[in-house]
Amino acid sequence: MLLSGYLLVLTYQGTTWHRALTWLHIPGSALALVLSWHIDFTVSVMVSLTTIVNFFTHLYALVYIQADRRRYLVLMGSFVSAMLSFLMAESLIARFISWELIGMGSYLLISFWYQQETAARSGTRVWLINHIGSVSLLVGTLIIGSELGSFDLAELAILSKDTHRDNNWLVVAKYCLLGGICTKSAQFPWFSWLPNAMTAPTPTSALMHSATLVGAGVYLLVSLVPILDTATLTWVAYLGGLTAFMGSCTALTQRHIKQVLVYSTISQLGYSVMAVGMGASGAGLFHFVIHAFPKACLFLCVGAVSHFLIQLDKGGSMQHMGGLRKVLPGTFCAYLIAAFSLVGIPGLAGSLSKEVIFTYTLSWAHQQALTNGFSCYLVPVLVFLSSSLGVAYMGRQCYLIFMGTPQWSHKPAPSIPYRTPLLMQISMFALALCSLSCWYGPPVGNTLDNWLLQRLTHTHLLPATVPIAATLQYEAALASTIMIALGVVFLAIWKWRSPTTFFLPPTTLLFHGWYLEKLVSIVGRGVLHLSRLSAHLDQQINGWVYSVGIGYAALGNLANLLDRRLLGGMDTLIASVPRYMGKAHRTTQKGNLQYILLCMCIGIGLLFSGIYWVTRGVR
Repeated sequence: MLLSGYLLVLTYQGTTWHRALTWLHIPGSALALVLSWHIDFTVSVMVSLTTIVNFFTHLYALVYIQADRRRYLVLMGSFVSAMLSFLMAESLIARFISWELIGMGSYLLISFWYQQETAARSGTRVWLINHIGSVSLLVGTLIIGSELGSFDLAELAILSKDTHRDNNWLVVAKYCLLGGICTKSAQFPWFSWLPNAMTAPTPTSALMHSATLVGAGVYLLVSLVPILDTATLTWVAYLGGLTAFMGSCTALTQRHIKQVLVYSTISQLGYSVMAVGMGASGAGLFHFVIHAFPKACLFLCVGAVSHFLIQLDKGGSMQHMGGLRKVLPGTFCAYLIAAFSLVGIPGLAGSLSKEVIFTYTLSWAHQQALTNGFSCYLVPVLVFLSSSLGVAYMGRQCYLIFMGTPQWSHKPAPSIPYRTPLLMQISMFALALCSLSCWYGPPVGNTLDNWLLQRLTHTHLLPATVPIAATLQYEAALASTIMIALGVVFLAIWKWRSPTTFFLPPTTLLFHGWYLEKLVSIVGRGVLHLSRLSAHLDQQINGWVYSVGIGYAALGNLANLLDRRLLGGMDTLIASVPRYMGKAHRTTQKGNLQYILLCMCIGIGLLFSGIYWVTRGVR
């Protein structure tokens, strides 16, 4: 973590590093697989984010993980190493290798408690769905390398400008790459796998949902923006806005303490993906970095709550909580700071990124409306509603956990008052402090004027962002405030109508995550049944082919027998008769006078005998 901070300072001053290694040459082609790594300010920011969150989640895990801790720390170290390699990789081949290592690490960590059937099943499901994206990413990478002749991202940005945009193979490659990105970043319709990842230990969840697993897709999307056309990026913007809204709606109805944060992650990732699709890649990365710290803190806070409730034999359902602010005051304070930052309360870092996203969204919609009509305003509407719903679901979770009447009081309390372990408190408060806006710029004033956003916007890896009108910043700030107020009003009405359960009445569709997981399961079962049918047909066809083969073999043996016995025997017979006659005749032509005279006498004798008997018969 300290080394990444030093690296951040050097790259902020303009220092960069680049290393390349030729892995192998493809025979018969000028294309070579080159593994290259590049470090600049953008990479340093992401590396610093990863190492900071990783350091404090490791501290937290030293207390949280009691059984098999060594194996857990080894897996965590390998997982983070793969992510760091992914961030510094410059070639698509090197990134794909790291991408697969990230997937392997996430599978092993999600199914860490593999003795539990749910953890084993969840790890397998996450592994399989992510490999759909991996196959898509690999196909797109290979097509890009074949068509453009390079896998290096810096070279691809130049080559794509000189290549005809109507190349059908490049279009296929772009959508294959986007398929891999949407799968890893849990975008619609592939976000159903992320709730399954909550079976991982809480430190792993904090790391995955903030700085590693889901961030890989966003970071790769930012790197691929120079080779994507405007129409593709427009679809990305719509997709991100839809994902943000669907994630917020689903988070409102969840009962499990970690499920709310999981769908919150999906919604926040939608903001970043949407910003990148609008051409504001710097704003997308800025929001992702800002969102990572409060999200990691929130996961650690709910882990501390679960750590306390385990002693009371309670699960993770928020219906069994309430009133924990008196028992866990430190956790409550850290949770409030992170939650306020996540929903965009002024004075915290989340408000900066939210207003930046709103500003670029309004600017993009105004420009798109000039050419594509007013349908593009659907994206700002979805984003604003998502922000308002974010206030509602975070306020609801805070009330159900820390406020109200304790739902665990009927159980006997521990004889010794519970105290959250010191390392867990240090980790939570450190990440909560990272959620303050003072680290990025002044808490009030121009939200676009902060050092991190400015450098991310003007780095050479990111495209030029959409122009911003001065009045839009004030409109975005006003919209953010209005959305927070609407969220509070919605929360109050909701609590008044349902004071006991505090759950939205029509929860079936939203509670099941828009049934996307069931849809994926149906499609998966359909593919499985289709494969079984294909295997059955293949076996039947193999049986028919085998039967036909046996018939042909029998006919061949019969033909061979007839050929050898009948036709071959007749040929032999026909050839044998003249041969034996020739042999018999040859014996009479030896030139032996005595033999000839003997034969002549015998012949004359036989002749006269015949004449005699014929004459006698006539008489």
